[in-house]
Amino acid sequence: MVETVRRSESADASQDSQNASGELSYVSAGVETGVGIRAGFRWLGDRYGHSVDAFVDGQWRTVMLSVEGDDRSNWPPSPPFQQLLIEHRATGPVGLLVGMAGKSHWSGSVEFLTDPVRLAFDIACLARQQPARLESSYELQQAIPQIRNGQVIIPDTSVPLTISADSPETSCTIAGSAFRISPACTTPAAATASYRWKYCIST
Repeated sequence: MVETVRRSESADASQDSQNASGELSYVSAGVETGVGIRAGFRWLGDRYGHSVDAFVDGQWRTVMLSVEGDDRSNWPPSPPFQQLLIEHRATGPVGLLVGMAGKSHWSGSVEFLTDPVRLAFDIACLARQQPARLESSYELQQAIPQIRNGQVIIPDTSVPLTISADSPETSCTIAGSAFRISPACTTPAAATASYRWKYCIST
């Protein structure tokens, strides 16, 4: 079952009003045990940004926000997703995203998984020239991240979160209250090249 489809250019009037009002669409996970995590997608004028929220003490609390670019940047700090579709599958909700900047195209999925409860991000870019940068960037709302054994740890919350690279081609770096997840190599072997980075955010 498809929950919602929104397009930045071809949406009808009712969908445009939803985007303009900043309505959130969620891929959420596992509050039945009192602990949960979700990604909330909000339309920001020309692309979707998202938050990552933790379910703490009976309520949702935003832990981090994606850092977005604008229409002047061909290589924004996070993928420039302009279309979003959320499907409800047997395994749980999945967010499917696509977008472009300059001549390059991005695609991604965000999936709720269990055992452990986590959100799995799978991002790809088809680049038409050598990238100036490729990454998913986040700013933490309160805590200061740490790196332990190659993982980003957010310790100063009631439910600590862990951000883990989910493939050998993915790396994580931190700077103050911000961190970035990116493909380990962005040196293309050809004029057009594909890059992929995968990561999980878990409780």
